[in-house]
Amino acid sequence: MALISVPSGGEWRQRFRALEMRIFGISPEDWPTAFFKTIKVITNEHYPADKHALHIALLNQTFGLVPALNPGDFGASATLQDVQDDQVAPRLPFTGATRQVDVDFTAQQLHDLRLSHLVEGE
Repeated sequence: MALISVPSGGEWRQRFRALEMRIFGISPEDWPTAFFKTIKVITNEHYPADKHALHIALLNQTFGLVPALNPGDFGASATLQDVQDDQVAPRLPFTGATRQVDVDFTAQQLHDLRLSHLVEGE
């Protein structure tokens, strides 16, 4: 299990944006241009299934989605607006503050996926 810090304060769309920036290593100054470039690359290339599964796990844990998202609910070609409006928004409970979540990925798996920047203390 790896411990990852996820955004918890503010309006959910702000937390969603902060999570996406964290997952893809995008600075606030480079948002949204770098995000859309990243999504274009993911859409045109292969987005590894395990990386997508971690992304879904982080969305579920961050927002406490009910019912939980599954990796097949949307793919790399989904737009940010589609994911927010069609997948996340209808499943949101009321939440607040920053928290840490456990995901079923080891620190080594996150490193191998080039996502070790998400792990606390890395």
